[in-house]
Amino acid sequence: MLVGPRGHALPESVADLRIYGATRPFIGNTPESSDHDEAERLLRILDVAPERRIAVSSSYALVGLVAELGGWSLVPATNLWCGQAFAARLKVARVPGDMQVTRTMWAVADAGSRFPELELTAAAAQAVVREHLAGALASVLPELAGEIEVLSGA
Repeated sequence: MLVGPRGHALPESVADLRIYGATRPFIGNTPESSDHDEAERLLRILDVAPERRIAVSSSYALVGLVAELGGWSLVPATNLWCGQAFAARLKVARVPGDMQVTRTMWAVADAGSRFPELELTAAAAQAVVREHLAGALASVLPELAGEIEVLSGA
């Protein structure tokens, strides 16, 4: 998701994102985060080159700095839950362009785990996301309604 301060219009085209990205600080994760890698990949694909960058180690700090500094970021919808204290000061939109941007969350077990228990755990996790987290996110930021999809599979 493209995230910026509520008082500012978010860019609706890739060309506008390039200008927006060059004039406001980009708040991103530190390189140790897989979210850092995905954001950097998107910046390269979109040919956006932020002049100023701030790296933080938590989603809470990232969302807070976007709200407080008037910066912007590219974050998975679920990460916005961590910074819900700042939601009233945020504006959220899909990343401009005709690209499908997704984030996969994995649950991993060791090779000795028993398959029936793994299936039960996966089903329970999917139900929690589908029945609770998706709605909770939408109640914090209405723009996130419909932005979380639960896929099943191995």
